[in-house]
Amino acid sequence: MADFNQVYPISRGSAPLMTAFLGFFLFHETLPITGLLGILFIILGIILISRSRKIAEFNLHKDALFFALLTALFTASYTLSDGNGSRVGETPFAYILWLFFLNGIAMYLLAWLRYRQHLKTKIKSYWKPAFFGGVMQLVSYGIVIWAMSHASIVLVAALRETSVLFAMILSVYLLKEQFNRKQLLACLVILAGIVAIKMG
Repeated sequence: MADFNQVYPISRGSAPLMTAFLGFFLFHETLPITGLLGILFIILGIILISRSRKIAEFNLHKDALFFALLTALFTASYTLSDGNGSRVGETPFAYILWLFFLNGIAMYLLAWLRYRQHLKTKIKSYWKPAFFGGVMQLVSYGIVIWAMSHASIVLVAALRETSVLFAMILSVYLLKEQFNRKQLLACLVILAGIVAIKMG
């Protein structure tokens, strides 16, 4: 239907914009001009990274565009939900722990319904890496939720997308992938966006 390097920047880049739009109309969350410029710079940098290599002519199917934007809408929705949920209680840590606890129960029930014959064997075989991955997910997204309880949800959502930058840097040093001028420009644009957000 469409290439990953076409769909991914649309879904990831559109999410902060949708978060800003929905946050303004649903929760009256506003941003300074520098914050909005920072978000736009980060989104532009993400697009530059994803388009940094020669690919086929951009010809995105309308269904692919629809699902990319739908993914962005879901991302914006759970971002706003988690951000405001962390602010309701006395501490964001209670929300974080309950969120992962209930998600864990839901995922286990779905796995049991779908793979009940093999679930026990798979758990015995892979519980160590699964436990390690679960802890990493709890810590990484827990930090995001904690940050949204103290700062603008929209700005945190935009800064979260800079993970693309770190993934690219790791790919250069660990996977020995090439680093070209367009990727360097993308890094500088993302850094400019971070600076603009900090100035706001």
